Amino acid sequence: MRTYKGFLIDSSRWERFLPRPDDVIIATPAKCGTTWVQHLVGMLLMGTTEFGQPLTRISPWLDALFTSEQQVFETLGDQTHRRFIKTHTPLDGLPWRDSWIYITVFRHPLDAALSWRNHIENSDPIHIRELVAQVTGRPPEPPPPPLPTDPAAYLRYWIDSEVEPNGAGLLGLSDYANTLRATWERRHESNVHLFHYDALWGDLGGQVGRLADILNVALDADRLSAIVEAATLDAMRSRARETAPYGDATVFKQAEAFFRSGGRREWPALLTSDEISEVARRLEAMVGREAAAWALQDNTANRD
Repeated sequence: MRTYKGFLIDSSRWERFLPRPDDVIIATPAKCGTTWVQHLVGMLLMGTTEFGQPLTRISPWLDALFTSEQQVFETLGDQTHRRFIKTHTPLDGLPWRDSWIYITVFRHPLDAALSWRNHIENSDPIHIRELVAQVTGRPPEPPPPPLPTDPAAYLRYWIDSEVEPNGAGLLGLSDYANTLRATWERRHESNVHLFHYDALWGDLGGQVGRLADILNVALDADRLSAIVEAATLDAMRSRARETAPYGDATVFKQAEAFFRSGGRREWPALLTSDEISEVARRLEAMVGREAAAWALQDNTANRD
């Protein structure tokens, strides 16, 4: 397995994790629908739309250094329901087990990039580094240099970024491509399932039904309706302290702002047509034509 490490991530935790044969792994790039799908999977597996505690405590981000390895492993070890675990580590950094189910979600990279920009603006970098320092025993690292504040300038920075992937976030187009490539290579495996954010946004009920089939969970019309209602943007925002990752640990300036908006972002108005075409060309060069076309699909009729 490839190891991904940064100030926030240590994917080597997976080497020491005690698996169960029916574990469900939700492995996505950041800001592509991770929390959304975690919520859906949790409601299906646990048979409820109300968890009674923050989602992060039920479905921890296993390799994030917000929480000690011992605490994460104890949390998962104590669970009696079918476990579902979050990670942003690409599939080439995760253990491979034929009995596991791997749920992956991708989004148009420019939509994800602008969502990541909003995420960074809403994060509390000082508190995040204090939490990591408490877990690792290392002094808090200084915050990174500020990123461009202008959305168009930020997009151009993100597109050109060659920062080495560390499994923590969405550092640039090449980071996104690295995760997509690792997933695409496994797409024909019977236990790897690719979801696209656009499909979730445009047909949430249909995608919940697909998830239920993958997880072998019975789903009648009433239960489907309840899950869809609980998974709307407004519903999740209204319970952000429970639904946002670490929303109860004040890693955000506003937990509710984690669910700022969905659907299409404003990138078509921020970049020229030549720049947008160049993104497609570069992504295709990194992951191949078929994978790039799938990731860049533009179902505008299903977006607000």
